[in-house]
Amino acid sequence: MMQKECLVCKKISYSSGDSYSWFCPYCGTDLTRQKAIPAQHDVDFIPSQGTYHFLLRDGKLDTNC
Repeated sequence: MMQKECLVCKKISYSSGDSYSWFCPYCGTDLTRQKAIPAQHDVDFIPSQGTYHFLLRDGKLDTNC
């Protein structure tokens, strides 16, 4: 997982890669040309009827998904 910090709102967004357009999900700033770095957190997966779901909000796992 990769991450970028928005230079406008300073929030971190996450993606599985960075080979496509990337816009900040919080303020809409185009982050495509900004270099991505490996995500700085661990991600836990939540089992749900044989599949796994997870949601990150501000870099924290939200189990209410």
